[in-house]
Amino acid sequence: MGWIYLISAGGLEVIWPLGLKYSCNPFMWIGTMLVVAVNFYLLIKAYERLPASTAYTVFAGIGTLGIFMVDAFVIKEAFHLLAIIFLMCILIGIIGLKLVTTDD
Repeated sequence: MGWIYLISAGGLEVIWPLGLKYSCNPFMWIGTMLVVAVNFYLLIKAYERLPASTAYTVFAGIGTLGIFMVDAFVIKEAFHLLAIIFLMCILIGIIGLKLVTTDD
């Protein structure tokens, strides 16, 4: 269950930065803040079941990889080939942490 909370929080970690970028009225700001609140609630629930170091590393990695992919493929921001190589290193680390961490 800890990994489900963590992956869900990581997914929201991709959404709310877009909310910050595109919020143009108070309703969008409120929506963004609600997503942030749910995001951190899920992260706290993941911390209850997983080591904090693993949970935060995976959480930040999912957010980093996700927002890069949204920028590159949805918003069409320019990116460098080396950036993909370094992001793959993050992905390998996330997979490695999943393989060596048990969910209580």
